[in-house]
Amino acid sequence: MSNKKLNIEMKDIKDLIQIVIYYTRKNLPLVDMKTQFPNGNKELNLFLGLKNKEFHTDEEASKGIYGSPKVDFKFRMLKSRLNRKLLNHLFFIDYSALRFPRSAVLRQECQDYLFFARTLHTVGQIKQAEKLYIKSLEIAREYEFTDLALEGLIKLRDLYATLYRPKLFRNIQQQMEEIKTKSGKEEEADAAYYEAKLKLNATINNRKKDLRYLKDTVEFLKGKAGEVKSYNIYEKYFTLQLKLFELRGDFKSLLEYAGGLEKEYKSGLINKNRFDSSVTNIAKLKAFLKLKRFDEGLKLAGAELKNMGGEQRFWLEISEYLLLMLLNIKDFNRASTVIQKVLESKALAHKDETIKYKWDIYRGYAFYLTKDPGLIHNFDYRSFTTQTPPYKKEMAGLHTAHLFLQILVNLNGEPTVLHEKLSAINDYTGKYLNNSFSKRTKIFYKLLQKVIVHNRAHEDITVKSKYLEDKLRKTPSPPDVYADVEVVPYEYLWEHIRITLMGNSHGTLKKLTV
Repeated sequence: MSNKKLNIEMKDIKDLIQIVIYYTRKNLPLVDMKTQFPNGNKELNLFLGLKNKEFHTDEEASKGIYGSPKVDFKFRMLKSRLNRKLLNHLFFIDYSALRFPRSAVLRQECQDYLFFARTLHTVGQIKQAEKLYIKSLEIAREYEFTDLALEGLIKLRDLYATLYRPKLFRNIQQQMEEIKTKSGKEEEADAAYYEAKLKLNATINNRKKDLRYLKDTVEFLKGKAGEVKSYNIYEKYFTLQLKLFELRGDFKSLLEYAGGLEKEYKSGLINKNRFDSSVTNIAKLKAFLKLKRFDEGLKLAGAELKNMGGEQRFWLEISEYLLLMLLNIKDFNRASTVIQKVLESKALAHKDETIKYKWDIYRGYAFYLTKDPGLIHNFDYRSFTTQTPPYKKEMAGLHTAHLFLQILVNLNGEPTVLHEKLSAINDYTGKYLNNSFSKRTKIFYKLLQKVIVHNRAHEDITVKSKYLEDKLRKTPSPPDVYADVEVVPYEYLWEHIRITLMGNSHGTLKKLTV
């Protein structure tokens, strides 16, 4: 909440009570979240059935509530009422309790005052509405919510015109002109920023071809930030500048730039209530990972996670960087602990399937390396390491990492199974590998091919793969322009394969049929 208190008079409270009694429904249309058992309320029954995963389809829910699987008008209306009640709860989300950044909490407060003011204005409570418009405007100006400031000014202009307050009306008009100028500059910056964001989310091949558009956008936003003092523009500028360093693989410059941003923040040159240091710290973690400065990265990740909970916005992302650094230094036991903390938290519950799939891959590798049973609790590890994932271009990096894991798990298995997995990689990489992946992934793929070409014969593979081994060691981690998901360093995985094959070099493995 902002530090400035709103002066509340008892008469205002009495007026609000009358408005609530007169204008609102007698039974507030909300779901009773505290009730845990059905009590004859069909909306509650549907809510609890879905919450407790008793219903998965319309038919199951209709049968559980009405005794018939028929999905009719009655059931559709029930769903509609529940949907509306759940939407009503969105008015009461407490961003501060959810540990969102301070800027989100302040924006919610500003929007709340605007909503209250508009409602009071509509029902004729002009004086209370004026107080709340002014309060929302104070917050919007201080924290640079330009769109909300303009909305508040527009409503105040209407109010002062109605009350015939010409002096205040003219003053508001002047403020609106100033805000409109700033808003126009911000809109120009927004258009350029989101156009660049659109291209960043294009295919990897398109992204690789040319980064000049991103450089040009960064320069454009830098110029706009110089024209008008606006955190909204400056935030978009430094966000894209950090991304440009990542895609170029210039992580040393990224660290220098992030350090400069932090100095600006500490000196008050950046709006302290809007700037979130987690953004620069995540960029630094990525740089430490790529530059193999693991001691610094582990220290920063530990400090960031120390006071965080799994519900906080960046907790999962920082945990991921901590995990990848632990895997790089081969501290597999600590890595296993990090994964289990993530799996036990609520952090993955509301994430999309791609993120959940990535963490399944992480737990798959960690279990393969540690055999920690806690990693595969409620997880079908056997199916995960035997069933070939479908080909989806947008998930190329994850699928390839998944297929590599399946090779490792089945290295000692039946020749037909191993051949099938290598063939799947061949099919997959034939479609996507050449253009979407870095040299490191291509080299590791060629090393895996040696396994099948030389029939898992350790001595032959050792001789024939030396050049590729040396090349892999000399090839640095790629910039983020590629799709690679290198969970565990390929050098370690290849060493693990060699040791496995050497242990079975006395004819215990069947020959592969190529």
